[in-house]
Amino acid sequence: MVLCTWDAQDVKGMDEHISEWLDVLYRPPSTSELTRVPALEHFILLLGEGQKEMFARHKDVTIDTFLDNGPEALRDLVRFRLLRTVRIEIDIMIQLDNDFVRALAEGLPNIEELSLTPPPGVAFELPTGCQCVLPTFDSLVAFSEHCPKLATLSLAIRATFASYAFWYTYRQSTAGTERRPSPLKTLSLWTTPMIGGANARTVSVFLGWIFPELVSLRPYVQAVAGRVFNREMRHVARAEWTAVLSEMRLGGEIPP
Repeated sequence: MVLCTWDAQDVKGMDEHISEWLDVLYRPPSTSELTRVPALEHFILLLGEGQKEMFARHKDVTIDTFLDNGPEALRDLVRFRLLRTVRIEIDIMIQLDNDFVRALAEGLPNIEELSLTPPPGVAFELPTGCQCVLPTFDSLVAFSEHCPKLATLSLAIRATFASYAFWYTYRQSTAGTERRPSPLKTLSLWTTPMIGGANARTVSVFLGWIFPELVSLRPYVQAVAGRVFNREMRHVARAEWTAVLSEMRLGGEIPP
């Protein structure tokens, strides 16, 4: 077993170099290249204790830096099929799309814990326009289908379905088929308000269908971003997710 950990003490001001950090992690001093270590089981990149304390003190800290080439930066992870833990919890929101999330799920059949979001207590703002890419609810299906050991998942998503008919089509296609239930117990979502046909009822039914063992759901609603996303909109979004928790009768919390 190889444990690769970088406890970053100072990542502020280095956001544009995250790909380079990951590249360094692929070549630790103990090996010529991490890509030559097929037995890697744990990949962990965390904030240093100093930054954790800073975020604990300042509840209104927001993230305005996004890694827009997330799939490129993380693509090498799928080479390590024995990975059981992937935790990348730094002050950057990594942009991923549905295709890459599916590839990640398919490439990590032994994954037990996957976290690709900043640590709890940190908010994020979505850039305006079309430059921000986040996976949708549809992407979560891949973890249900391809990760039979996954118990903990933390992911940033856009709270919608790729197509309005997706949920109906998916249920129809899986009705009557033998499915191994996903063992996922804890789901943390850094999330936008619900749009495009997603509502508390459809989301609760969808999550209950793909993750029947789920016992804890923690939604983190995006931060207020002035006129683009105001406090009233955030209040509505929190109410939507509160309704989801109620519908699913789950333990969980929605940070204020």
